[in-house]
Amino acid sequence: MLLWIEGFDNFGGSGRPSPTGIMASKYLVSAENDMYMYAGRFTGYGMRLIWDSTCWLRTPGSLTTNDTVVLGFAFFQTAFGGNYADVLRLYDSGYVAMTVTAMANGDLRVYRGSQSSLLATASAPYSLGAWHYLEFKVKVNSSTGTFELRIDGSTVASGSNVNTKGGTHDYIDGFGFCGMGVNGSVCWEYDDLYFLDGSGAFNNDFLGNMRVVALRPNAGGDSTDFTPDSGDNYDRVNEAIQDEDTSYVESDTTDQCDLYNYDSLTGITQDIKGIQVNTECRETDTDPYSLITPCLSNSVLSEDSAQGVGTSTYTTRRRLMELNPDGSVVWTPDALNAVQFGVKVG
Repeated sequence: MLLWIEGFDNFGGSGRPSPTGIMASKYLVSAENDMYMYAGRFTGYGMRLIWDSTCWLRTPGSLTTNDTVVLGFAFFQTAFGGNYADVLRLYDSGYVAMTVTAMANGDLRVYRGSQSSLLATASAPYSLGAWHYLEFKVKVNSSTGTFELRIDGSTVASGSNVNTKGGTHDYIDGFGFCGMGVNGSVCWEYDDLYFLDGSGAFNNDFLGNMRVVALRPNAGGDSTDFTPDSGDNYDRVNEAIQDEDTSYVESDTTDQCDLYNYDSLTGITQDIKGIQVNTECRETDTDPYSLITPCLSNSVLSEDSAQGVGTSTYTTRRRLMELNPDGSVVWTPDALNAVQFGVKVG
């Protein structure tokens, strides 16, 4: 089951994430000031982690309790040398359970725990100054665990019947990345990420080289219950750089709903593995409320479970949809281009 999608296109333009604190609206972060947004692999932006080894981010909460997870992402490394860093961390309840570590000579090492037990080394399996795609799969078990590391679709390190239990549970529930711990000439950039577990009938194994595309509202939909600060509802929630209270829609009435049409997806003809709707929201008074993310597809209205907001600081609430609710079928570009997403007060 697909659990997380990230294209890093909603954290500001070139330079440090903007507005300040935007990364923390979605991730647990340290030293956001050492994160930068750079040109992405195809379009939009990617995230660069600079020299500070205390610069990191990871997913909040627990995403799964399945014993198998797979994570894939595009990466670009500027130079070798100086130090090493965990370019990928897999977590068990906040504890570093597995790492893929980039060494100063370009090797990648797979460790159980926080560099505590070396499981495999891949000797310089990629080139500098070019985008590559890394995928890492782990089945967690203290004696019959397995792992496989792929670069651009080729296996560069693997193991079976080994101890992959780096935490206290027989699962991994999140992921994260860490800075290089050297000067700014040695950096890793990330883009086009997916994270899934081994459950379900879809998206339960390696997906291969993936691309994540950001689409934003471009017109009003079938419902406009929320009150905009001015102008049209859709136009107050479509900014590429989140502007917090400069433009917004709001409602304090249960079941009120806004729906929006979105930009068309272009240049992609393949079926779509999943869609993630990200909503930046906050509470504006002392009454708690929850957020529902509706999807209207060919007259079929689908709503997720209400998610509490619980903070007066902007936070991100996500809805991830592997299948089109109109027929429970795989998303196609044409179907996506006709759908409406929105917000509803729970």
